[in-house]
Amino acid sequence: MIAADKGHAALVLALLRAGAEVNRVGEDGLTSLYLAAGANRDAVVKLLVEAGAEVDMADNDGSTPLMFAAQKGHDAVVATLLRAGPEVDKTNKGGDTALSLAAIFGHTAVVNLLIEAGAEVNRANDGGYTPLLLAGENGHAAVAGLLLQAGALVNAVNDKGCTPLWKGAAANHATVVELLVEAGAEVDMADDRGCTPLMFAAQEGHDAVVATLLRAGPEVNHMSKGGYTALFLAASSGHIAVVQLLLQAGAEVDKANDEIGTPLQEARMQGHEAVVAALIAAGANKTCVAPPSMLALARARHPGDPNDPSC
Repeated sequence: MIAADKGHAALVLALLRAGAEVNRVGEDGLTSLYLAAGANRDAVVKLLVEAGAEVDMADNDGSTPLMFAAQKGHDAVVATLLRAGPEVDKTNKGGDTALSLAAIFGHTAVVNLLIEAGAEVNRANDGGYTPLLLAGENGHAAVAGLLLQAGALVNAVNDKGCTPLWKGAAANHATVVELLVEAGAEVDMADDRGCTPLMFAAQEGHDAVVATLLRAGPEVNHMSKGGYTALFLAASSGHIAVVQLLLQAGAEVDKANDEIGTPLQEARMQGHEAVVAALIAAGANKTCVAPPSMLALARARHPGDPNDPSC
């Protein structure tokens, strides 16, 4: 096993000829083939496969040599293993395949090899993440493009209702967001909380992503299950650039959350003066009355300041 890990092909060959057990399992269920594959020892992998190594023999976590090589981005080793006829869509204990692991780490060449070998592009792991969701979340545009060309579902959802576009937007990957929008991603497809990609990008202050999404024509005043709009969330977090983008796109400046109030009230509560000024300049109602819950919170934060709770 040590010889395989270190890539000593001549020594491995000598040991095999001397009768070494090619599928012997060491600690954590690791075989010589697994170690060689993970260490990018293609010559040793070839020797072991020719000697009868079981290509689908997994470690204690259910990970096979193909999965390990795919995760590491060892494309030559992946190609060698694929020629040996492994179960290309075999899953580990988390439900990940070699393709999903390659997608997570953005290994374009490996993804291409696996697709050509017939890997299921829409196979989801235990969290409902397809390879495209994983590529989108991690910002790997080239991988996402390959998956889309191979038939990946652009609006696939994980177990929280998040799409690849939602994940890409949340993680501030503008290039991925643009690619997915061009591929037909539904810009207003919300997660289980009713939060759209635009809303989360606005909350996080991802102005380039917000600009990209706005060009796709989303429902800018969509309200989540909690009563939040993209403008409210951006105002609450003090993201002035996003607030300005949303206002230019026609966001309703006084659209209120029944429990918390308007974007202006929230921005003033949080002390975001630049946002307050932008909202007032956009015509926000300065004479509105704050909801009782907001008044109580404001007074708790600013005792003795009668002006703070109101607009």
